[in-house]
Amino acid sequence: MTMATPVPLAVFLTTLFVTILALFAGTFWLYRRFISARLAFISFAGAWVLGEVLRTYLFTGFPWLLLGSGYVDSPLAAWAPVGGVYLLSLLVALSGTFAAELLFRRQWWAIAPLAAIWLIPMALPQQWTTQASDPTRVALLQGNLPQLLKWTPEGQRTAANTYSELTREVADEVDLIVWPETALPMIEEQARPVLERVQANLPPDVALLTGIVQRDEQERYFNSVIGVGNVEGATRKST
Repeated sequence: MTMATPVPLAVFLTTLFVTILALFAGTFWLYRRFISARLAFISFAGAWVLGEVLRTYLFTGFPWLLLGSGYVDSPLAAWAPVGGVYLLSLLVALSGTFAAELLFRRQWWAIAPLAAIWLIPMALPQQWTTQASDPTRVALLQGNLPQLLKWTPEGQRTAANTYSELTREVADEVDLIVWPETALPMIEEQARPVLERVQANLPPDVALLTGIVQRDEQERYFNSVIGVGNVEGATRKST
């Protein structure tokens, strides 16, 4: 039976999570502790990006809400193939610090680097890749199933029916169908009959990828990705 997390434990875990994320803001003391005020505009931007990198990789990582992610549809997007999201974050942070130097300290030299950050992308290639073949048509399916019922027998039946139906609706229109992690809330041996029925209704050139829970002979469980249809193989990691 699926049970909700007790309120005191939920409050504790949420507080712990927020506290850990808040620690990354501690990188900002570096730009005041070790760098003179004259170079604060550079060290602040560097500390910001350092905090994002640490947040991405430490404690299993929390790589969401990076500053650069909000600018992938802006003129700065041409910088992304050069240095990825962290370069975008750095340039956005530098834009802010250069603007602060200009507006609050009347440092007119800041106009040049600020303009360069936003004008150079106009001279950069807007398309860095060439299409090697016909594009792959992909459908990402999300059943939106109630979490409290997901691992119950009723939830397992609902998940099997929901994803089977969603797959049937798009199978003739795409090349690859992707189900989310634990789309079928059961281990692979239990899910095999469902996957075989879905595969029987797939066109021969369509592949299906899904997250699934696997169990080995030592009763260890793994978070895995498996393929059915026009795809082979599996990959997994211990959980």
